[in-house]
Amino acid sequence: MPGAVSRSGRRCARFSGPIDDVVREADAVVIAVAHRAYSALDWAHMRSLVRTAALVDARFAVEPHVAQAHGFSFRGVGRGDR
Repeated sequence: MPGAVSRSGRRCARFSGPIDDVVREADAVVIAVAHRAYSALDWAHMRSLVRTAALVDARFAVEPHVAQAHGFSFRGVGRGDR
């Protein structure tokens, strides 16, 4: 199981590796770091890998209509109701 120990000693999730491995069977995809590569992802392929098509974008990396066109439920942090 992916994980790391924080400075406080608590376990916290930490995921790294090939994107296919990271999102496979995921209940949600959360983008918390602004990397250009995220906007270029094949969202149809990502949808085929995840268990639940929920995407939270906290960095404006993905256009809502792109994610929604591929079946993702989209929430953008700081985007109002989108």
